[in-house]
Amino acid sequence: MSSTSTKTTTHTYTTVDIETVIRRFTTDIMMIADSTKAITREHAKAYGHDIEVWAQRGFLKWVDVTLFDGSTEIKAVRYNVVTSSGDLAADKPGGVLWPKIENAHVRVFIQPTSEYFNADRSVFESKLELTWSDSSADINHSTLTAGGGRGYSSNGYGLTREDYQ
Repeated sequence: MSSTSTKTTTHTYTTVDIETVIRRFTTDIMMIADSTKAITREHAKAYGHDIEVWAQRGFLKWVDVTLFDGSTEIKAVRYNVVTSSGDLAADKPGGVLWPKIENAHVRVFIQPTSEYFNADRSVFESKLELTWSDSSADINHSTLTAGGGRGYSSNGYGLTREDYQ
């Protein structure tokens, strides 16, 4: 049995715009890796690669990165995808030199778009470097305070970053 589907959308951005924006996300997560030592640079690069694959397919709604000391949240950032970012700032990456804490760990969650759930994911998932799985963990950052952030954009594609302390 086989099936095909067709989807037509109009965007004001290109794959190069997505690459440009995700490169800024990747720079952020590499800064987190370097400062916390809670993940390796190679793992941070793999996250950047996979997030770009998700974004290129239109499957990415948001990305959430959290630093934990045991089960306690220390810092977090949430990157929300914006596909009409004409007024969004094109900030430089940074502001994520998080503390180095003995035995800390970093958790990265993504929220897929509805298109992901309706797509044939076999080819897409073969392009990922990491294994992604469902989770029901609380990602509300209720113990942290939201403040600040940055905007990464290129033409009509962008990420708004919200920081939690």
